[in-house]
Amino acid sequence: MENPEIASSGVSGKNGGRFGLTRVDKFGNSIRHDGLDIASPVGSNLFAMYGGIVSDIRTSFSTGEYVEDSFGNYVQITSQVNGRTIVFKYNHLQNVSVDKGQNISQGKIIGTTGRTGNAAGAEVNPHVHITRWDISSSEWTLTDPEKYISAEYDSDGNLQSNCN
Repeated sequence: MENPEIASSGVSGKNGGRFGLTRVDKFGNSIRHDGLDIASPVGSNLFAMYGGIVSDIRTSFSTGEYVEDSFGNYVQITSQVNGRTIVFKYNHLQNVSVDKGQNISQGKIIGTTGRTGNAAGAEVNPHVHITRWDISSSEWTLTDPEKYISAEYDSDGNLQSNCN
């Protein structure tokens, strides 16, 4: 996606769509957000940020199917980035267009954006939730996916520089 905007997350604003302790729940408590939410109209093509092996997929959700605390349909890709093994997971998809075990290149269409899982809620802005793990060591470490895109954002989550 060219020049990705962070999806607003209700009362938490755009920063609610960023990695870390950024969201506020309905009781006013701060909660940990484990990924990066990129705003995307439903049905848009989704492209792989990095090439690699499709290590997992889920395709069991119907468009608009809501399940609390669920990622809905997703594609998970294991990649080599700067000598490290990194896993990117793209969540809340409408459709998945790759198969588990498939070797894909950067920029390949891997599915279409949607509203599945907990993103199908009426109050949720359409987005792709991207999670990232570093698995170079023996354990999986959840880390900020924002550091792996070329767009830059200000402290309020507004786009400051365009992707190349």
